Amino acid sequence: VIVSGVRWTEGPVWVAAEQALYFVDTIDARIYRWHKKQGVHIMASKGGGYDGMNVPNYETLFEPGPNGMALRGDELIICQHPTRRVIRMKLAELKKLGGEIDCWGLCATN
Repeated sequence: VIVSGVRWTEGPVWVAAEQALYFVDTIDARIYRWHKKQGVHIMASKGGGYDGMNVPNYETLFEPGPNGMALRGDELIICQHPTRRVIRMKLAELKKLGGEIDCWGLCATN
């Protein structure tokens, strides 16, 4: 066990260059990063792409977060469950702004 307190994890991606594991919590809509020495950090909130208006009945969703990820070069490919989109985000942007970002504003639709 590398982390506790998350509710439903999916989309693990191992980034060998960082020796880090990225994963999502679909219920809390967060993207996390785990590193053996640095521990676990929230890298993004609203990882499901919700911007306040773009998902009807958002508050009734059980899993409003992303539900899968893949690594392609220096980008994370993120499957956003509630918006039914696949987006991409540069790892450098995610790391630079860790914890404070909302995936909606920085991600480019694929």
